[in-house]
Amino acid sequence: MSSFVDSQSQQVWTNLHNFSGIWRGIYTFLDGEGKLVDKHESYLEKCIGPGPKYFQRNTYTWPDGKQEVHEFGGLISDGKMIFDNDRLWGEYVAINPHHGSLIFKYKAYPEVLVTEMMHVSADKKRCNRTWMFLKDGKIYKMAVINEEKISDLPPELIPAA
Repeated sequence: MSSFVDSQSQQVWTNLHNFSGIWRGIYTFLDGEGKLVDKHESYLEKCIGPGPKYFQRNTYTWPDGKQEVHEFGGLISDGKMIFDNDRLWGEYVAINPHHGSLIFKYKAYPEVLVTEMMHVSADKKRCNRTWMFLKDGKIYKMAVINEEKISDLPPELIPAA
């Protein structure tokens, strides 16, 4: 467990800890009219360090064998987790122990805002997420993500304080 001066940062740490582990799932992308535009498997490694650090590695695999791997980290401060790297910028806030909300932007597409709602089950074995891709005030794409926790993280993946 980590301790923070402010209770909001402590709540973010606790919330992200509930989402920590290795998760396998399916990302289903729909256009603004609800038509399927993409579907692929995911393998996510998420961990929160003993301090304010967060780390995540996402591996996406498509049916044709194409694969992408993306890594990013974040820091918890002032009641939110913030990440900023070459690919993304975003802020995460905890709503309660089982729900969180994230807003982020892909730096290659600064006109697009993505909002994400996250839910982890009470037993912390299932995670469900939705993304809305907004451009010019309209939803033009959505993602529905269902994941199952397959294990806790091995200690070597947990970031040092």
